[in-house]
Amino acid sequence: MKTSKHLLALSAMGLILFLNIKYPQHHLLLIIAFPLLLGFCFNLAFRKRIYFKPYFMSNWNFLTATHKSSSETNISSGLMFEKMLEVLVGSNYKVQYSDKDKKEIFVTTTMSFKSWGENIYIDIEEREPGKT
Repeated sequence: MKTSKHLLALSAMGLILFLNIKYPQHHLLLIIAFPLLLGFCFNLAFRKRIYFKPYFMSNWNFLTATHKSSSETNISSGLMFEKMLEVLVGSNYKVQYSDKDKKEIFVTTTMSFKSWGENIYIDIEEREPGKT
């Protein structure tokens, strides 16, 4: 899914470039490019807000790539939450939001030449006593 989203975005940009070269006098490009530009600006402006998690995690959002993974440990959820925060505070990640009651952590990375920055959503669940 991640690769197909990138290919779709790359294809859309290629189509816009092709149409701009072939038909420089038409306003069709503005109609195509303007929503894409708005989408990119929206992503950059609101990517550090926890309230937009469903938008950024949606399979329908072709402007972002998502990856989901899970792992199980033999540590209680409360201890796991505190240890995750402890590790994240000492790293290059910036903790944007944490909720001890819901056991949720939202972390971002800075933009660089290799990346637009990542949003990392951590949800800690205790499925049975002592297993997280």
